[in-house]
Amino acid sequence: MAVKTITGSAIVLGIDLSGSTSPTAVAGATTGQLSLTQETIDTTNKDSGGRKEFINGVKSWTLSCEAFTTSSGETVSGDTSINALDAGTKIYVQFRDGSGQANAKKYTGYGYITSIGVGANVGEFSTYSIEIQGTGQLTQAAA
Repeated sequence: MAVKTITGSAIVLGIDLSGSTSPTAVAGATTGQLSLTQETIDTTNKDSGGRKEFINGVKSWTLSCEAFTTSSGETVSGDTSINALDAGTKIYVQFRDGSGQANAKKYTGYGYITSIGVGANVGEFSTYSIEIQGTGQLTQAAA
């Protein structure tokens, strides 16, 4: 079976800053990262034979994105994201494969913007970055 690679340009981060389920692609996005974490709980005891033992703990997920600063009035931009962070708005996010390939996946859930950074280097385009901490379940489905 041939392996089909997916270009990073086909992966889209969509955000609905109102918290409903109609995400809009982040304007000018250049990178995106979905991270899932499984914590562990140390259960080492005197019967462990001098070896650490663990069981599964809680799971969490985060999304991050970098994008060019744009000014064409998109619903998701650096300015609108700052407003959502400042208000503590629970947002809806979608991280999906937009390549159209069979078996493409999308991940959806709710989260909070926890960090925004803005870069403005001389001789380069202005950029911003967003960090989103997921809350609750991250759902996987066919794109």
